[in-house]
Amino acid sequence: MLPAHAMWAQSSAVSGHVMDNSGAPVQNADVDIVSTATNETHAVHSNGDGYFLFPPLTPGKYVVHASAPTFARYTVNDFTLEVGTPRALEIKLQAESAVQSVEVTASAPELVTDHPDRGNVIESKFVQNMPLNVRNPLQLVNFAQGVTAYNSQSGNNEQSQAFTNTFRINGGKLATTESLLDGASNTTTYDYNAAAAIPQVDSIQEFKVLTTAYAPEWGRTSGGIVTFATKSGTNEFHGSVFEYLRNSLLDANGYNANAAGTPKKHFQRNQFGYAFGGPVLLPRLYDGRNRTFFFSTYEGLRQSQAGSFLGTVPTTAERTGDFSKTMATNGTLIVMYDPRTTRLDASAPAGTTRYIRSPFPGNIIPAGYLNSTGLAILSKYPQANRAGQGASNTNNFFSNANTGSTQNNINLRIDHRINNRHSIFGRFNWFQRNNLNPDPYGNGFSYVAGNQRLPGYNTMIDHTWVLNSRMVFDHHILYSHQESNRSPQSLGFDPTTLGFNANVIAGLPSTTFPTVTANRISSMGPTGGLEKDYGTTWQYAASLTHLVGRHSLKYGFDYRYFSVGLDIAQLVTVSAAGNYTGGPNPQAAAGASGSGAADLLLGAATVNSGYAAATIASHPYFAGYGQDEFHITPKLTLTYGLRYNLELPDQEAKNQYVYLDLTTPSPLNSQVSSLGTLTGGPGFVGANGVGRRLQTTQQSNFDPRFGFAYRVDELTVIRGGFGIFHAPAVDLANASQGYAAVTTSNPTLADGVTPQFNLSNPFPSGLKQPTGNTLGLNTFVGQNISGSERRQRISYSEQWSLDIQRQLPGNFVVTAGYVGNNGLHLYQPVNYNQLADSKLALGSSLLATVANPFYGVITDPTSPLSAAKVQQGQLLRPHPQFLNMMATSGVGSSTYHALQLSVEHRYSHGLALLAAYTFSKMFDNVGDYLTTAQFQNNNCPSCDRSISSQDLTHVLRISGQYELPIGRGKAILHDGFVGELLGGFTVGSFYTYDSGLPVTLSSPNNCNCFGGGTSMHPTVTGIPTAVPNGRQIRNGGLYFNPAAFTATAPYQFGNAPRYLSDVRAPGTNNFDMLTSRRFQLPERTSLDFRVEFFNAFNRVQFAGPNTNIASSSFGQIFLTQANTARQIQASLRLNF
Repeated sequence: MLPAHAMWAQSSAVSGHVMDNSGAPVQNADVDIVSTATNETHAVHSNGDGYFLFPPLTPGKYVVHASAPTFARYTVNDFTLEVGTPRALEIKLQAESAVQSVEVTASAPELVTDHPDRGNVIESKFVQNMPLNVRNPLQLVNFAQGVTAYNSQSGNNEQSQAFTNTFRINGGKLATTESLLDGASNTTTYDYNAAAAIPQVDSIQEFKVLTTAYAPEWGRTSGGIVTFATKSGTNEFHGSVFEYLRNSLLDANGYNANAAGTPKKHFQRNQFGYAFGGPVLLPRLYDGRNRTFFFSTYEGLRQSQAGSFLGTVPTTAERTGDFSKTMATNGTLIVMYDPRTTRLDASAPAGTTRYIRSPFPGNIIPAGYLNSTGLAILSKYPQANRAGQGASNTNNFFSNANTGSTQNNINLRIDHRINNRHSIFGRFNWFQRNNLNPDPYGNGFSYVAGNQRLPGYNTMIDHTWVLNSRMVFDHHILYSHQESNRSPQSLGFDPTTLGFNANVIAGLPSTTFPTVTANRISSMGPTGGLEKDYGTTWQYAASLTHLVGRHSLKYGFDYRYFSVGLDIAQLVTVSAAGNYTGGPNPQAAAGASGSGAADLLLGAATVNSGYAAATIASHPYFAGYGQDEFHITPKLTLTYGLRYNLELPDQEAKNQYVYLDLTTPSPLNSQVSSLGTLTGGPGFVGANGVGRRLQTTQQSNFDPRFGFAYRVDELTVIRGGFGIFHAPAVDLANASQGYAAVTTSNPTLADGVTPQFNLSNPFPSGLKQPTGNTLGLNTFVGQNISGSERRQRISYSEQWSLDIQRQLPGNFVVTAGYVGNNGLHLYQPVNYNQLADSKLALGSSLLATVANPFYGVITDPTSPLSAAKVQQGQLLRPHPQFLNMMATSGVGSSTYHALQLSVEHRYSHGLALLAAYTFSKMFDNVGDYLTTAQFQNNNCPSCDRSISSQDLTHVLRISGQYELPIGRGKAILHDGFVGELLGGFTVGSFYTYDSGLPVTLSSPNNCNCFGGGTSMHPTVTGIPTAVPNGRQIRNGGLYFNPAAFTATAPYQFGNAPRYLSDVRAPGTNNFDMLTSRRFQLPERTSLDFRVEFFNAFNRVQFAGPNTNIASSSFGQIFLTQANTARQIQASLRLNF
């Protein structure tokens, strides 16, 4: 076909070639294109080689005219443009003497003949008529081939910006997908590259998923591109109002709830709004037809969901110290021991130290022993309101705990054509979501996070300047801002009213009721402190497209500035585990002894309080690119170019950032010489000659790209390409350690078992103050530390593809292809203070206690390195003065190979279809950005390479819509009463099947390797994993053979794969559908009634098997429903 410059993401690119019947180019031909909706007209001339180029155009329908002296006028009707999809016109003019004019009707843009990018365009009508739970258009990403999504369309969560970081495209990692809205960036670093704004369904003109994009204008992604174009107004006023309803009356009950005889819980969601657009008309002042247009939408959401709380509160007697009726489940008395009677046990074996306690007489704590703060805390629990269960009287309190959500979303777009050379548009989007959490205790002290408010807005202005018929300049500026504000229900509560000393909250920016956890009773107090977070993005991007002969050149620049503020207040926490009233041996208390409530009453509990670091981080991103689409022959087009990315590391406003220094000699060397030269510790930016940025700047981020499209014949195209793509920079490490300080009380005397009863005054010396960078490498010495890697590499991927497209009769297109992706320098937390593997040969001697050379040097009583003796393994660590030393490191890699097949039919004759099948295999050695996975052996990251946690061998997705050919304007019964009665029906569906995710096994951590992963792999026995008599899908049935694995021996690492390719959890088999009926009303109005079914056949997808090798049910599956039961949503829409 003809050369078309690379895509404008918010619009469409049109270029073409004018020639005569012999194929010779026609110079200076007049070519114009006219929008059928707005009458917007653009006129250009063909160059010396017959090529022409239009400026970026809004997706929609157009008419194209071409003419030249001595040639007949040529017209193309119904010329359709799609978002981000270039179209090339091949115009053959005929001699005026042979014919007066030529008119052709363009077909839907099915076959891609002139560029190598792979993706799927979802048209507005398709978006509107698909079953979408919560009306979240980002769920449409699931329709594309090569997409592996965490989110199902059968969920019942409110819309969330975070949806865009919970899917991967063609083997890319989570949180690496670029999201564009009207061509501008729609991602934020505030929430790991989540979408900054979710466009409303009614505001979307078209939506495209680019699964592989070789044009260098695309960047800052290693996982595909999701781009939306919003609607513009037209010369006529159009709009709609709507209401969507989902409630528990229509929904099915869950599988497990049915089995237990539990009725459905109340649920109701209402979504409502309007869409309205047209020309800007100001009576007697301005007539914007053919020039100025607007389109506005609003959508609101109101949701309530019934919940319940069943918990255990202290009885009236227990609140005053009477535990004489506190029983275990077997009816035996839970004995409360008096910690004041703690003494050495004279009957202990010789050479050992053992303690013993005596019980309280009558199991009642004397009134004189009661602590005023403990009494006050227990008094805040609500009174029991139901009989407890069994002898233990558990679950003696019940309340309704309803949750709710509200959301408002407004979008306004204005387009204005200044003249034939200049056009602008602006868009403003405002949204706010409120999550309302329950208060089951009814006193503001419930164990919940508190209410959350998430406002934000996203606005941009774009200007297009047609410099001449061969050169177009386009640029835009964007500003986006999102917030997350959480207010605990007890915000402002003064803990000193409970009897706490003022030291507990001295200097804290906010106070709440303390978070109380105590065994044998339910927790109380907030689960999260006051939160004030935000993320802001600025972007300026510009591009110049220049048509030179057979070359369509494009140069561009992309500048972004990201700013993130994080401020989450530290909570005061009180923990009472029942240890101090357990006995008779406090070091090995009997199960039926001790109570957290009794510990509180004695004032024997652990208290934490302190200061969190409030940070404001920012960094810029720069990119420049040049590309060429070279039309070598009428059949072959090459796309090639280079992109350069420069993403600077974060810089914190007050230099409150820490990196992990592994090489600098420690200041402790002057005090401790027996361990050789000690190195490492926290490094601080902005100090000791270190720059202010968190990491050193990586400057080698070049992204070469190459692709081709070869038209074999009129119906067949072969396309392929290769490119390097740098991902967004992400760091999950705690980068502010040292600028926060948590003080933990010391609740015991020197013997470690006798409490100090200091609950009311846990910090007699006050709270620890953040030390900042004043202690240098000695900051948090003796503790766990974390920071960023100073020379962290930015992740990137190598992507390639080869496919063949064939157009079939009836506007069907079949595409078959191969896709590959290598991910390099992928991130995962690494512990840099793990024992060397060779040290494990020392076996049990690693746990032996030896003289501690840090005794008297490290004095923090909460550190094991402050004691006179320490385990030998600790001293053999690479940096023995610290415990774990964590940093996010780019030591991961991944490989993805896939064969993909798709069948597509764009909307015509009432039918639209998109079917995509992917057969793939993915390997990696790391988890995703959004997980806390760790390597089993930090000394050997490659040893964790296995099938990926997100590998799905088979994925089939079929989505389609069909307008029944019955009724007015249709082929069947288009006249008469029967046609009116049966006409106007549309059906749509979305079917998803996949073969299930691989499972991972966990084994007891017997490694004793001082810094190994949190979960060990088991050891393979050589016995096959298959169940000898076949897999049993029933409660307690064997899903895989547990004899295939055994627990790994101490001081060794397991050899089982990280994930098992031959054992997979049950896969997805889901069918969503809708049916709608349009009723035609007078005056160009209509009413749509629609019903949507999510999980229409109410299929149950069970959770995976028990994978804990230490469990007695290891290898067994239990019939726990993992998906959501059928949900039904009904709606009414009035169109005008």
